[in-house]
Amino acid sequence: MSGYYFLMDVGGTTIKVNCLNEKREPLFITNREFPARSQADKATILTNFQHIMISINQEIMAQGYELLGVGVAFPGPFNYQEGYSLMKGMRKYDDIYRVNLKALIKEWLVSYFQLEVPVVFENDATSFGLGEYDQRHSLEPGRGIYLTLGTGCGSAFIAAGQLVHGYGLNDQGMLYDSPFKESRIDDYLSANGLRLLSEMYYQEPLTGYQLFLKSEQGEAEALQVFAEFGQWIVEALEPFVDRFKPDELVFGGEISASLPYFYPALVKFGDLAIRKSQNTSLATLQGLTTLLQTR
Repeated sequence: MSGYYFLMDVGGTTIKVNCLNEKREPLFITNREFPARSQADKATILTNFQHIMISINQEIMAQGYELLGVGVAFPGPFNYQEGYSLMKGMRKYDDIYRVNLKALIKEWLVSYFQLEVPVVFENDATSFGLGEYDQRHSLEPGRGIYLTLGTGCGSAFIAAGQLVHGYGLNDQGMLYDSPFKESRIDDYLSANGLRLLSEMYYQEPLTGYQLFLKSEQGEAEALQVFAEFGQWIVEALEPFVDRFKPDELVFGGEISASLPYFYPALVKFGDLAIRKSQNTSLATLQGLTTLLQTR
């Protein structure tokens, strides 16, 4: 009987799900997506989680697969070791504050499937970094910085397959709250940063996707927005690149689709290999699989 891992990438709007076999290959060609219902009450949020988990696992087990483990990527703040959310006042998942999701998942697995398997939780950006590190073009151990650019700036610094701290990073090994310009990196290397820049050229805030479409059409103002955004990335990352000395820099998240438009500024990093993720969510799920396979 072939084994598989059940994996969830939990966001504020959608929950993306896939199952990977022991060779880390997805069983679904594309991720299944479900509404997150993150602003609902506790019962609705938990019932939604339970429905997703039970229905997908029933479908896969009916094909003769054996569940080996469960991995869940969740945004912070979150207690990943114990498995409960610490989000409060963030307009998402407020009603499951400190609810032990790990214990609930284990209960559901026993109740529905009479199974006890490992359950891991990890930060979504950390999971992304682990997944992308495993896809390195080089077989040699190396050092990489992995960024997810979207509503915020998620990050993971990895050396020889291990998450690292220090190098000016915070206690979590992340850079989002590092001082930058008038506030912190998270406010600039994100959708908010693109809005700030777009207001300078369009007198109104535009989304990253709107700017991407305008850049695809060759609109000078949008191209300039991304050029300056690239400069911000260089300014923000330069101290970390100098200290950590990575051999690759990988971008994920919605804004990564615009890498061709902010890439020119990044040439300042010299021979640092720079690429964008082929599939941010799949890389995140593969990172969870790494955690389950190496625990």
